[in-house]
Amino acid sequence: MPLSVCKTEEQFKRWCEEVVEKDRYRIYVTTEENEIILEPKRTTKPLKYCYYKAESIAKAMELAKEISDKYNLPVIEISRMSWDLEKGPAIKIPIEEE
Repeated sequence: MPLSVCKTEEQFKRWCEEVVEKDRYRIYVTTEENEIILEPKRTTKPLKYCYYKAESIAKAMELAKEISDKYNLPVIEISRMSWDLEKGPAIKIPIEEE
């Protein structure tokens, strides 16, 4: 799973211009960490994700709205997102019951 990590807002916008197509991504904004994560809606390979950590939640929401308006993408607010970098998306991780 390619995960692009952008250090600046300009890098994030450039990634969107090069990769994002209208209606094909969703935007997650994490309220605890001021993160913006772009996730593909469909499971075409390779899945390309993008991550950016904003200075504040206000900046994150402003940037998410700008990208949402430009590419017609939904914005979903969540508390946080956890990543299992050793597993690809859509792989079920078994939970052992005691």
